[in-house]
Amino acid sequence: MIGKKIKEYRLALKLTGETLSSYAGIKRSYLSQIENEKKIPPMETFMNLVKAIAYLSPITIDNEYEVLTEDGYEEFSKLLKVDIEYIQSDIPRYSINVYHGKTIIYSDTEEIDKEDFDDPYIPSKADVLDEIISEKYFSWRSDISEYNLLELEQHKDKFPLAYHDENVIQSLFIWWQNTILGDIFYTATGDIEDDDDKKIELNDNELDLIFQIGALRNQSGEFAVDEKDDTTNFSKELLDGRTIIFDLRSIHDKNIKLLLDGSILSAKELEMLNVSLGAIRYARLDK
Repeated sequence: MIGKKIKEYRLALKLTGETLSSYAGIKRSYLSQIENEKKIPPMETFMNLVKAIAYLSPITIDNEYEVLTEDGYEEFSKLLKVDIEYIQSDIPRYSINVYHGKTIIYSDTEEIDKEDFDDPYIPSKADVLDEIISEKYFSWRSDISEYNLLELEQHKDKFPLAYHDENVIQSLFIWWQNTILGDIFYTATGDIEDDDDKKIELNDNELDLIFQIGALRNQSGEFAVDEKDDTTNFSKELLDGRTIIFDLRSIHDKNIKLLLDGSILSAKELEMLNVSLGAIRYARLDK
């Protein structure tokens, strides 16, 4: 199931196996084995694949309102330099160049109507940012989803100016990463059926990987892959045959998070567990 999902995302982006494996830092043959369900990748390799896919995935109708925001544009516009030049000639005109760093992200030249020669309209820098650049920052077309971000240079006219905003790129990456992990995790923990309506059984390696994915979820239900904390997840690989003794009296310690099926236990669920522990203690007294 996991390999098939990876392949679905790769094909949706129209990426070759060679390209995705290169970005994930693995061999093409190994990716093929993963996609064909012959190999279950370790967590690190799996996350490298997810991150590679997320890195190459574009703005779509599903995420545009989350990654393209007014506040984001306001911060981005502060980084732009706008040059407006009036050109006096037989046909007066003005040119506009907008720079992001040393890169020109917008350029245009407009002729001035003869009727306006005596009092020509020339937009101010604020007009350019509030009207022209703003529209091109938020604009997108439904066929953007046909391209991956490797094709940005070849199809600049298809991409909004927001792709020059590093904060948008980061937000887009996080959105895709969370979406891909959620898709795989919730598919695996639901009632999975194949094309013949037969339930799919996950093997031990797949189940272990799904558990590790679930352990990434925070209390908001998002997969907080890059949260920097002192969390230790006792997976099979981490235990490596060792026995861990855990004192259940410490379940209410603020630094301990208990998981069930990949979800952190809520305060109410912890109290239910505490009641069960109390029942166990009571039963021991009768022995």
